[in-house]
Amino acid sequence: MLEFRHLVVLHSVAEQGSMTKAAAELAFTPSAVSQQIAALERQTGTPLLIRHARGVRLTEAGRLLTEHTGALLQRLQRAETELTDLVNLRAGRLRLATFPSAGARLLPEAIGVFRREHPDVQMSLDIREPAACPALVRDGALDLAVVFDYHPGPTLPVGDLDRHRLLDDAMHVALPADHPAAAADPRHVAIAELREQPWIRDSGPDPMCREQLDHLCAAAGFRPHVAFESDDYLAVSRLVASGVGVALVPRLAADHMGPGVALREIRPRVLRRISAVTSPTTTPAVRAMLTVITDLSRHYAY
Repeated sequence: MLEFRHLVVLHSVAEQGSMTKAAAELAFTPSAVSQQIAALERQTGTPLLIRHARGVRLTEAGRLLTEHTGALLQRLQRAETELTDLVNLRAGRLRLATFPSAGARLLPEAIGVFRREHPDVQMSLDIREPAACPALVRDGALDLAVVFDYHPGPTLPVGDLDRHRLLDDAMHVALPADHPAAAADPRHVAIAELREQPWIRDSGPDPMCREQLDHLCAAAGFRPHVAFESDDYLAVSRLVASGVGVALVPRLAADHMGPGVALREIRPRVLRRISAVTSPTTTPAVRAMLTVITDLSRHYAY
């Protein structure tokens, strides 16, 4: 393998037309320049320069190496410029994913703030179930994913990834506005009071929400009677308002509930823990977005 530092010296000699001028440009002594050219000629096994009274000229082998070295130096200069842009968030990309309720509330605001501050970073947002996100971050298909799990209840393993806690989102039960449990307490309802109620259960592909309902009811000593399933909060709202059943709804999705629905926080309290998941080695864009999301999350803490 040819020594790149020797190639740079040869390129400078070719540009300057003499070893003395190349030495001045490189801040070397003429002797050091001569030694490096000699070392390169030993590596290649052929003369690279022909010395004459007015300086030096390249041999055919010298011209070949100088042309390739010039191209390499241009690439390195471009790489340095692009790296500077990347580090200073004047370039790069940021691939995000989140679940539907955060995709409707938290992430759009965060993306808006980030884009105003760093307009040259390319961004994308996918709606994904939490269970699918860790593998996508680990494989490099995503840079940052906002996910959730429950406390108490099912947890989301992330393995060797970094988990950054953002906020705790209290779980509520959605009741018809005229439901007796809604009238009994304007803030809370005990899950045990809903033992005989039909439930509208999440039908999304991620089993964690379904498991949470089963876990919550089992802790209160009963199994939920599931009357209907839907993963659309607007449909859930209308089903609840129509008296089809009651449903678990996170506070972050409260604005999906219509006027015919009463929201009461579950007792015992259940939190949906919302976190950002990233690779342990992050880019400047990921770190900047984490700062934005963390700051905004303080406004959504329930």
